Amino acid sequence: MIKQQILNDITDVDLMDYKISNPGRVRYFLELDPLNQNIRRREALKITKDILSQHGKIDINEYLYELSRTETGIKALQEKLRDHAVHSLNTFLLGIVFNNKFNFNVGKFRWKLASLLHDIGYPIQIGFNLQKEVENNINNLCEKLGGYSPKTNFGVCLNKLDLLSNNRNSLDIIQGRLNDWDIGIDARMLFEDFKAGKLDHGIISALMVMKVVDSYYEKNSNREETRLNWDLGNYYKDVVDACTAIFLHNLKDKELGRCKICFDKAPLAFLLKLSDVFQDWERPSFEKPKGIPSTEYWYEISDSQIIYYVKNKERCKEIQKETEVLEGFSVKVEDW
Repeated sequence: MIKQQILNDITDVDLMDYKISNPGRVRYFLELDPLNQNIRRREALKITKDILSQHGKIDINEYLYELSRTETGIKALQEKLRDHAVHSLNTFLLGIVFNNKFNFNVGKFRWKLASLLHDIGYPIQIGFNLQKEVENNINNLCEKLGGYSPKTNFGVCLNKLDLLSNNRNSLDIIQGRLNDWDIGIDARMLFEDFKAGKLDHGIISALMVMKVVDSYYEKNSNREETRLNWDLGNYYKDVVDACTAIFLHNLKDKELGRCKICFDKAPLAFLLKLSDVFQDWERPSFEKPKGIPSTEYWYEISDSQIIYYVKNKERCKEIQKETEVLEGFSVKVEDW
């Protein structure tokens, strides 16, 4: 149901506006059987590479291939692992529908960066989770043996991930944008808390994207022939918005406290959170290789609200919970 809705609601002109040179490939991707995981992943990466390459700035495609390769290789170790190459493209497409229907006023370059790269740090979180499993196994075994050996703690080291050129710090820059959006959380404290416990792939992804893009801007803004296209004003307008939205997208009530992501003040963060949470169909797991069928999801759009229907009552409640952090626009999640 929902894939057909997307096919109907996005025109070839819409896709070409986002620098997709072959709209037919997107339609082919959406029509693929979810059991064809390798083909879907391959097509998702080709389309993503096409979108990012058309902009001519972010040559990050090789990392996207590495992300897919890493996820494929460790599925045997992490049975609940989901395919983020396919998910990110579906998130991008769903966001185009909402952005067009409601005039979120989210620029195309910002949306490409935020949606297509929002999970790019996931392999880091996966590696950390695997490390924690080994750590827990060692500690549990020692405890069962009745010894007095102190518990081990491997920890995690993310040295200089937040450091940018010219002695700038990405956490400080993101904090400034959070303040602009009236989201009263402490970016640095969250980063340090997650380093000490469970990593958050959204925070890691935001810092990774900002560090790489910062290097490109630093290199090209000092060259006369490229200075116009690499203006730092665009960096602070587009890239910082995108990275701050990525930073926020996986945070839950516990981390956000009473803070909300407001449609009027932070439309990009609102759109990313909404699209990411709603893109729940055909996400394979060990228990469900095909994921939940797309026919069990559909949306209704009016002038003033989005109603998202989810057939699976348990998933419906979980998605309802995720969207509680959004405000300023009517979003309803209902079962049917």
